[in-house]
Amino acid sequence: MSKPGVAISKDEIVEVALELMDKKDVTHLLVLNKERGLVGILTAREIMDGLGSYRFQKIQARRIYVSALMTEPPITIEQDEDASKAADIMISQGVEIIPVIKDSEVVGVVTETDLIKLLEGENETTANKLMNPKYPRINPGQRIVHARTVMLETRSRLLPVCSGERLLGLVTEMALAKTFYQVRENFPSRIMDSVVRRIIVEDIMLENPPTVKASENLDKIIQTVVEVRLPAIPVVGHRTHLLGVLERRSLLKKLLSKYH
Repeated sequence: MSKPGVAISKDEIVEVALELMDKKDVTHLLVLNKERGLVGILTAREIMDGLGSYRFQKIQARRIYVSALMTEPPITIEQDEDASKAADIMISQGVEIIPVIKDSEVVGVVTETDLIKLLEGENETTANKLMNPKYPRINPGQRIVHARTVMLETRSRLLPVCSGERLLGLVTEMALAKTFYQVRENFPSRIMDSVVRRIIVEDIMLENPPTVKASENLDKIIQTVVEVRLPAIPVVGHRTHLLGVLERRSLLKKLLSKYH
């Protein structure tokens, strides 16, 4: 369990949420009401989804509040539950953080990283056995609105950017969230849509992204995944040829199999 979790008021604007995520190097926030009670969870994915949608068409970012984007009520777990229950919730519900409750009070959070670290020392498998070779990808000339659609439709939390089979970069939920925010904040509402549709993946992708080799063992994979703080990591062969993507949820499934 991690303590105490990064929190924000439901009445803050989305700009403050993005700044806090940046400052604390997280992609999720606990959302509190005026009485400091837990009322929701806000993630970079929800910001990406909301700011890129027609739901807030022509509304500037400074007028969009955390309460409009957060997931409520939050999924929680009791402090005395075991790690396998937390892993099962994350996989089945598609969440990356679970507030931990004791006597109706939030005492911390459990994150994917907390659980993945429990696999350290389990070296009987390699990246090629855990990766998804059919993971979606995108090319650098495609529009960011298309990248957002692919992420939402395929439940992907990042997208490899490829030229043919060669890996060029990554597009993350946070990069998309920040870009949609900048467009809403810096351009008049009448041209927001046309501006965002001119932005392509190459403009915002993370270049020279971290990777793992297909033959690397679980300890090395865990070390890399924890260090780079990404929801998934590309698995590459010779000359950055993309073989597949290893998601954190695959590691959580590995953890579940250990307990069962």
